[in-house]
Amino acid sequence: MLARGPAGARGCTAHRSSSRSAVRVAAVGPRKTADQQRGRPAPASSTAPAPAAASATTWQAWESVLPDWKSHRPESAIAANAGDRTKLAAAVSSAAKTWKPPATLAVPSLDDLGTDVPRNLHERLALVARLQLAEHLKDAAVAPSVHEFTTTDVTAALSVAGVIVSDKGKRTAVASLVMCETERQMTWSRLEGLKFHWAVASGPKGHWELPPRGWKTLPDTTVDAGGAWQSTFDKHPLPQPGGGQGPESMYTMVLSVPLEGPLEKGGVIFVLRAGTTTWLKDAATKSDFFLPVQKFAAL
Repeated sequence: MLARGPAGARGCTAHRSSSRSAVRVAAVGPRKTADQQRGRPAPASSTAPAPAAASATTWQAWESVLPDWKSHRPESAIAANAGDRTKLAAAVSSAAKTWKPPATLAVPSLDDLGTDVPRNLHERLALVARLQLAEHLKDAAVAPSVHEFTTTDVTAALSVAGVIVSDKGKRTAVASLVMCETERQMTWSRLEGLKFHWAVASGPKGHWELPPRGWKTLPDTTVDAGGAWQSTFDKHPLPQPGGGQGPESMYTMVLSVPLEGPLEKGGVIFVLRAGTTTWLKDAATKSDFFLPVQKFAAL
């Protein structure tokens, strides 16, 4: 038998103690840290695996897009549109050669009127209307018919000089209108902003109808007025006897209408209106103005 000494007893006891500790660790598991026991996440370990590096295929995908992106530079776009710019420049140059300025209304100058300007206002307006029509037609020898009117509400006079022009069997009435106040009751004209509200009719009491296509006005500022047209007059200083102009104003326009459709037998029917007046009508009939274009002198 072996003798049990103090050293052997201690060694045996240590062996049994370590065995019991191993059993407890295996049963309970690894000891939790203080943070884990309080419910906090464990700190990241310095030995955690690093994220995977970007794959080579990702960079290859970007490289496949870069050539297309580089090709959309402004320089390449400008070069690609060079042909379009050349065509546009050629079109602009061609249009500039054929472009003509819009027609304007020529008003007789003092030289055209001469020094013998009539003192009678109606005669003076008729002279301006005839000369304005001659300038518009480029025919100094034109001998138009002249029709004169006075207005209701405002003391004003209207002179109309008109002719019938034929071209390849098509007849067109051309009229020059000139109007001004015959009595000034204020320092400013009550005809300011004068409008020509017009249509065509079979007679002075006829039904208003729209004119046939192809009509024109100068100035070219006409708007649809619902069953009629509304045109504006140009404003100019009124020529005075003995030379000079003003201070009174005159209002002028030119109207051209084909003599077909409702105008084969009828005429132009109209009323006038300024910014501060009611509708102005024919003082002789107290009704709408009627212009018998069929009675114009033929050229």
